[in-house]
Amino acid sequence: MVSVVRCCFIAQLPDLEPMHKTRITAWGNPRCREFRIVPSATGTVVCGILVTAPATVKGFLRLWITNTKNWAIPPGPAYRPGKLRLVTLAEYHLEMGHSPSVTTDCASIVEGIVRGVFMERERKDFMARDAVARLAEIAAQNEEWNQDFLRGQKRRREQDAEDAVNEALRIKLDIFGDVRHRLGDTLEGVLRPCPTVLGPRVGPRWWCTYAEAAMDSWEDVLQSRADACHVDDVELVFD
Repeated sequence: MVSVVRCCFIAQLPDLEPMHKTRITAWGNPRCREFRIVPSATGTVVCGILVTAPATVKGFLRLWITNTKNWAIPPGPAYRPGKLRLVTLAEYHLEMGHSPSVTTDCASIVEGIVRGVFMERERKDFMARDAVARLAEIAAQNEEWNQDFLRGQKRRREQDAEDAVNEALRIKLDIFGDVRHRLGDTLEGVLRPCPTVLGPRVGPRWWCTYAEAAMDSWEDVLQSRADACHVDDVELVFD
């Protein structure tokens, strides 16, 4: 499909000296997919297909004026119509693709290529293959990033769920702790002091095991301890 982006330029300049052509060619070759300096009846035509389309026409015009001053190129008539134009790719080929002078100039640039049509076909084939390869590379990279994103989201959901469980357990243990200080660690209301040396951790806190923390109330914990052994022989597991 023909691009409608104004990615090509055509400039009318006075006759250029060799040093001017050298300077302007050094600027144009790395910035253009195709760059030409063509003699014309009124001076010299400089044109090319830019690698990156200019963001604004005014910006490109200011850059061109600055460059021509730096290159010491005579400005020519101040009010020459079409002195610098940005055109679409279709307009560029329509205007520059059928000029005998342009054909001659292109042939001198692409040394070793006898017919321009073969060179253009090879260039388009290469660009097509390169575009396919780049699209495949981009698709693979996007898929890898997407998988990384999904794994990250899964880890975040798992962490959020774990944090929610831990927060719920903390709140429940705070409630259990308040009731424990009123009712004690046994049905007889005995409140055991914190041991000076804690053993291996077997519960979320030294006075409550994970199994006890899963019960509905501290009263259920006390009853469970009483059912497990005689009240006088209850031993709290310190962790």
